[in-house]
Amino acid sequence: MKIEIRSLLSTWVKDQSLYGKCIIICSECLLNNDNVFEKISHMGDIILKACPEKEENTYFGKIATIIKCSKPRKIIVVTRDGSPHCRVLHNALLQAMFLTGSNVEHENYVVLDENLVRISRETITLSRYLSVIEEILGKINVKEFLRRSSIEYSSFSK
Repeated sequence: MKIEIRSLLSTWVKDQSLYGKCIIICSECLLNNDNVFEKISHMGDIILKACPEKEENTYFGKIATIIKCSKPRKIIVVTRDGSPHCRVLHNALLQAMFLTGSNVEHENYVVLDENLVRISRETITLSRYLSVIEEILGKINVKEFLRRSSIEYSSFSK
């Protein structure tokens, strides 16, 4: 069965195809990679694609309203690891759950080298608190990892 793909922001929050379903909210750019798309497409019932780099950031309200009106069984967010834009989708889901008081089952993943890596709620929440991250980084050495993994970091650390 072929999975339906729609735009998150263009989808009506009361659309019957969302009701009680497992919704995948996915970075639009990931759909261009056949290997990644194959993995993602088996995770849920419908994909709602989004691109925070090109779209207005209204995800919090949209996801909250989908949760309230369509009562999804589960929401999965999948984004590209390292993207400063895509990270907002993970935060938007947690914020929408907070605003609605929902405890909808959810999972968060990032794609690293075509592999899906599950990300905890704590990691997503922590990403909002730069002072705490700074304190943690002061206790461990992550520079070598960043040199290998981040083109931006490598260009600044020369």
